[in-house]
Amino acid sequence: MKPSRLNAAAALIATVLGFPVLAMAAVAPDAPGAAEGVEEIEVLGQRSLLALRLQVEAAQDEVHLLFNELNTDDNFDIVCKEKDRYFSHTKEKQCMPRYAWNAYAKQGQVFLHKVTGEAHVEGAPADLEVDSYEPQLKEQMVEALRHSPELFDAIVRHATLLQELEEAKSTYFGPEDAH
Repeated sequence: MKPSRLNAAAALIATVLGFPVLAMAAVAPDAPGAAEGVEEIEVLGQRSLLALRLQVEAAQDEVHLLFNELNTDDNFDIVCKEKDRYFSHTKEKQCMPRYAWNAYAKQGQVFLHKVTGEAHVEGAPADLEVDSYEPQLKEQMVEALRHSPELFDAIVRHATLLQELEEAKSTYFGPEDAH
């Protein structure tokens, strides 16, 4: 890389990291006020937490996509939805099998009918219904893994990135259990 391109790259990185003084010295090392004797600035950094979190989400999406293609029952497809967080303007991504979304929706409808007095409707709690599907979901996952080394690789990649994210968060914020 030519020195001028190297200086421009260093300036960009320094500016992104919030070091405008370093950026100015990198762009114009011969300018008045620039540090003398500085020929190049090398900036080494780790991936930002945001970039790492986005990689984890992309890896998780890949796992869900592969599993959804491989399982034999659409009721077991993993569906992700953006949900409102309590006391926040941000959204939270929640992923569950389709049967779980249906069970919780049905439970909400039963509750609404009870509150409005429209009908006397009884239904099993959604958690019990969801738990009853767990063995079948595990069978679907094992069968999908048996037929797809790509799914296995995607799960390993997701787990590795997730661990890397947790380690990076503990580096910045301390251990999770300390809070």
